[in-house]
Amino acid sequence: MKKLLLLLTATIISTASFAQDIDNNDISFSYYQLPLTPLNKSLKNYQAVLVQKFEDVIKQKQEAYNQQVIANEAEYKKATDAHATLQKMMDDQYNREMIEWNKKPKAEQILIQAQMPQRKTIPYPVKNEVPTPELPKSFDTQVMAGKYIKLQGFNNTPDNAVKITVNMFGFDYQTPKLQERVVQKAKPATETTAALPEIKKYFYSVPHKHMMSYKIETPTEGIITEQFVAEFDNYNDYKTAEFDSVKQVEKNWINNKAKLLDKMQEDIVVNNLTAINNMINDKYGYSKVTYATLLSVVDEKKGYQDYKEAYVAAENAYKALGNSIDKKEAMPEFNKAIALWEAAMKESQPSNKKARVDGDVTEITILNLIEAYIWKDDYLNAKAYIDKIKTLDPSRKGRRRLERYEQLYKANQTRFEANK
Repeated sequence: MKKLLLLLTATIISTASFAQDIDNNDISFSYYQLPLTPLNKSLKNYQAVLVQKFEDVIKQKQEAYNQQVIANEAEYKKATDAHATLQKMMDDQYNREMIEWNKKPKAEQILIQAQMPQRKTIPYPVKNEVPTPELPKSFDTQVMAGKYIKLQGFNNTPDNAVKITVNMFGFDYQTPKLQERVVQKAKPATETTAALPEIKKYFYSVPHKHMMSYKIETPTEGIITEQFVAEFDNYNDYKTAEFDSVKQVEKNWINNKAKLLDKMQEDIVVNNLTAINNMINDKYGYSKVTYATLLSVVDEKKGYQDYKEAYVAAENAYKALGNSIDKKEAMPEFNKAIALWEAAMKESQPSNKKARVDGDVTEITILNLIEAYIWKDDYLNAKAYIDKIKTLDPSRKGRRRLERYEQLYKANQTRFEANK
């Protein structure tokens, strides 16, 4: 029995001595995402224009309001003039009647007191106030275009420029809907706790939308796309503040309606313009994107200096990706890291736990190579290593990492092929 325990202990110690210390480190970096539908390479500039298609509606409503105000003023003046004339006529009649009344003897006046003339007052006319029209919020289109519509990788100048036109069709909202939320459920009393009542909060949700479209024109091709954004035709819900009672919700809406509508319009316009900008840059721009991944290294004190050097080179390469669209600065570092990993792969013995490049080290080496080749746009070698690792029965962590790389492979290759 003692001999068996000694043998098992020796085996465990022997196995542990060959288990490599592998670190899978999180790294993040920026890179320029290639467009899915690249524009003519000769085009370097862009101009963005916002057009408020509802400006005519604002003008018409404002003019109708002004005309009604003028008409009501004229009607009120006519009524006040007529009131003065009518009141004078009534006063004159009253004065005549009083003269006749005063001629009567006092005794007679006492007997017919109820017949004494009374001054009649004609009600003063009331001016009909015109309710202020609800007008869509008008924006400074030049400022908004400059702030929210930017074609990444291009200069914002007019010479030989791509023209981006965003049409805004106006804000629309529906009647607010009363909503409630239970913040405390009712609970019966127990021997140790008191009963708890149900407590609710109340608020309005306000369905609203702002339809928009965009158009892209180039000096060489004219209009290359014109799109109404279908999802903008769906109503979004704006949630007001919460209150303890329905009356408070109603009061808040009445007192702050103009301010709330103004905020809704501001928010949805900014959100829609941001969405359009993302759509445009996904197709035509060179967006600078932040990406997070893993980079592995064998962190042993001896025997893995090549892996440490490869790690540093790869990390430098990833950091350099965001310096230029052509990745020029990153390539020497990628080449250095890949050369070191490829050399190590010549020692790969996945089934030999005593090998320097055993199964675990082989797995992380291949995963490092797959991603490095993808960012180098060397999809032939990336695919070869994707196929290779699948034959090695990778670990659960390795499989999850491989799944991410296969998605990255597909997305980056599609954009790379489109930009050849």
